[in-house]
Amino acid sequence: MIDIRTILNGYWWDASGKFEAITKEKDSLKELTVQITDRCNKNCVKCNKRSFTYQDMSREDVLRIIREACDLGLKHIHFTGGEPTLHKNFPKFIEVSKDLGLRVDMSTNGEFSEVVADELVSAGIDSINISWDYINLPPKCIEFIGMKPIKIFVNHMVIPENYWELPDFLEHVAKYVEITDIQLMPPRGGAQKFTMDQIAEFNTEIRHECYKIALGRFPMVAYKIHEILANTRASDGIYHEKIDWPCHRSKAELRAGAKGFTTCTYLYRDGHITCGLDCSVKEAWEKCKTECAASIPPIPSMCDHSCSPEVCYFNYYVEQELRSQ
Repeated sequence: MIDIRTILNGYWWDASGKFEAITKEKDSLKELTVQITDRCNKNCVKCNKRSFTYQDMSREDVLRIIREACDLGLKHIHFTGGEPTLHKNFPKFIEVSKDLGLRVDMSTNGEFSEVVADELVSAGIDSINISWDYINLPPKCIEFIGMKPIKIFVNHMVIPENYWELPDFLEHVAKYVEITDIQLMPPRGGAQKFTMDQIAEFNTEIRHECYKIALGRFPMVAYKIHEILANTRASDGIYHEKIDWPCHRSKAELRAGAKGFTTCTYLYRDGHITCGLDCSVKEAWEKCKTECAASIPPIPSMCDHSCSPEVCYFNYYVEQELRSQ
């Protein structure tokens, strides 16, 4: 058994103040996710774009939202898209966030140049989450991003067409000593789901090798393989067993995009918007706490859409461990 309190490199552990908001049930905003653009220069099967606008958020809206969120105690901001590096004002958004004392990270497909990477570093970004699903199709940035003074996380979706190469993938990525950790993602979007036979095959043929490679190097991978993959009882594919707790992230997180505000990352792409951008962050947060957070459906109703059940599982275990301390 891996003690999750020792997983110090993970995304959750870097979001200053987020644990306190969850474990002590404070009503303060600790994390803001801003989907600054719906445009993307890739077309990944895992991405759910059915409710995308394919537009950028305006510079004025993004800067206003950042500043208003800081007045509510914000500590951490996460930029996403689409592909956030396609927004021409992205470096400015990072600079403003850092000037306001925020921790800043982003999710990216990694298809950007070293010139763009240097702009992000100069602006002050703290870490990036890079999607990398196939060992022979590395993102463009992987060869130079490790030389930059930022933390690097790899998001890797494990699906039927790539799961046999997972041990090789972990060994390959481990050569990049600058990569902080890997977050395993379940099949989602239009990606093919696992069958029960494939899950059994993974557990008997691959799991132990992956666990052994990840142990001590990628603790989040080791924990997930040990506690989630090994113990799944999914009826229709890996990570798809129904669970009955609500999304705890709504206690600390607000999300903003071209369509408006919501408390829950996993609801956003399905169009469950709490209020439009004509509201202030304070108005959106109050509405989220009083209306949205109280009525967020349990995770099972989201699992066929854009949510990532595996992340929910991991976050839930972290929260439960913290509550028991």
